[in-house]
Formats: sequence, structure tokens, C-alpha cells
Amino acid sequence: MPDAAQAPLISMQGVSKFFDDFQALKDVSLSVKEGERVVVCGPSGSGKSTLIRCINRLEAHETGDIVVDGVTLSDKTLDHIRGTVGMVFQQFNLFPHLTVLENLTLGPRRALGLSEEEAEARAMLYLERVRIPDQANKLPRQLSGGQQQRVAIARSLCMEPRILLFDEPTSALDPEMIAEVLDVMVELARSGMTMIVVTHEMGFARKVADTMVFMDKGEIVEVGPPRASVQSAQIRAFRHFSQSNPQSLGARHEPYFPSRSPAAVNGMRRRQLGLVHYRSDHDDRLEQPQILGLRCVLDHCPFADGDLFFRGNRAVDRPAGPVETPGLARGQPHLC
Repeated sequence: MPDAAQAPLISMQGVSKFFDDFQALKDVSLSVKEGERVVVCGPSGSGKSTLIRCINRLEAHETGDIVVDGVTLSDKTLDHIRGTVGMVFQQFNLFPHLTVLENLTLGPRRALGLSEEEAEARAMLYLERVRIPDQANKLPRQLSGGQQQRVAIARSLCMEPRILLFDEPTSALDPEMIAEVLDVMVELARSGMTMIVVTHEMGFARKVADTMVFMDKGEIVEVGPPRASVQSAQIRAFRHFSQSNPQSLGARHEPYFPSRSPAAVNGMRRRQLGLVHYRSDHDDRLEQPQILGLRCVLDHCPFADGDLFFRGNRAVDRPAGPVETPGLARGQPHLC
């Protein structure tokens, strides 16, 4: 946990960003201290990716100030700041015609002036760190999605930045590939790297984040510790869903809202109860929030420790019976 008295490594004050007539960021202010891990979440289109892309000027903001490591972001200071800030993208952005090793050595050689031998030694060091040194001589197309994203993380590390930005690094991956990327990110977080992560992986947030930021409609609406912020984010998501899909809940039901559910168990006896919750995967990491409008409670399936339940926006004791979601597909809101 960073020192509360420490000066921020990143400071955003009154930042606004427009795309033609659409305002993507509205007077946003945020401070991140060295060693702090910040997770940014919120619905699609809320400005999460735009926020972090402004920090290294992949998007130029119109108003406000951004200061990174004591240097105000401007055209004159851009090269210095980009040398301080690394970024991992959703779609990997590896050069398809270069090998993994060549992708990793290109930046250090061109931007940092390292020799070929020095750059290759550094590349192999970070490939070891992300656990794929055996893939060094392959082309990106010969790797799985999870391996390509780990190469992208290693590429950023090869520039030895003080800050790493992650823009939904697991959203383009198959579910079975997500864990291997998150494991690398957890290790980076525990090593003390300053990180800002745009993600829907709430399990990752609970595990490593110092601070969670919830955005909506271009504004930061909540900043706080992970557990409280996850709870608040879920309440907001439920409200949005219930307002958009009132027929899915039924007026006579007042839904509970647990933060996560146990692994799916099929063939158990159901009984009716108004219930809304997120479906989590088998290692208790929440997937991208996909709220399921359910009226399903199963016997003989215990709750997981730490589950939170809500009636409306008020915390309540857990229901008397166990809760489960048997064999539901991800995606659209579903009634069982």
C-alpha cells in the first residue's frame, strides 16, 4: 500500500476530452501514487479507455492538466512521458512479421539505444518473467491469445517503465486463456509496479487493487477500496439492468444481489425466489459483468465465503436457502 503522504506519480486535474460533439471525459480528476494499483471499471462507453489513453497522449485532452512523474504532459514532454509509461492493449498489437524476440527488442534498440546483445538479454529476462521463454523464436500467429498478451506485457516491461497501463487486457481472450494473463498481472502488482487497469475482472480487483475507480458517462462517480467499490458497482449495474429490463424481474419480486456465486451444479431441486446476481467462473473471478435476472434457488449448495447480498441497495443477511445458477450460458439476461 502506497504511503498516504506520498506525492502522486500521476495527477489528472479537470481533464475533459471530446470526440466532435460527444464529451467522453467530463472534468475528470484522479491521483495515483507510486506503487499503487488502480482498477477502473464501469459500463461500456463510460470513458475508461479514453481516461488511460490520455495519460500517454494516445488521445489528446482538450482541457485540464495531466502530470506524470512531476512533468506536465505536453507536445514538448511527450517523449519523456512515454518513456515512463508503458501500455498493454486489448488486441496485443504485435508486429505479425516479426518474431516474439524481435517484437521485444525493437523498442529498446530504437528508443533506448541498446545493442542487439543487450536488448536480447533484456527480452529473454522478461519472457522468463511472463513464463514463455520457449516462444522467443515464434511468430505471433503461432501463439495462443493468452501467450500473445503475455508477449505484449513483456514488450512493455522491456522498456522498463515506472507505470503500466492495461486497457481491458483479457477481454479479447477465450475464457481458458484469461487466468494465465491475470496470473502475470498479479505477479507484477505484487512486485510493486504502479498499475492502472481497465478491466471487468472483479476477482482480480479484489485480489490486488489498492483503489477502484467507477466511471459512468464520462465521469468518475466513485473512488474507494476494492470491496466497497465492487459492492457499489454491482448496485449501479443492477439498477441499470432493472430499469432497462423491468419485465425480467417482475414487480412482485424484490431481488437479492450476491457479489458472486458458487460453481454451477446441475440437477438440483429449484424453488422460486426473486434473485439477481453475477455469474462467476470456477475460480471465483467475475467475468465481464453480465447480470442474470433469475428466480432460482437450489438446495444443498452452500454460499461461498464473503458473498454479499442486497435487497435494492441495502445490504441484508444471506437468504435461508443456498443459491445456484445451473448450466446457464453467458450473455443475455436469462430467466430460469
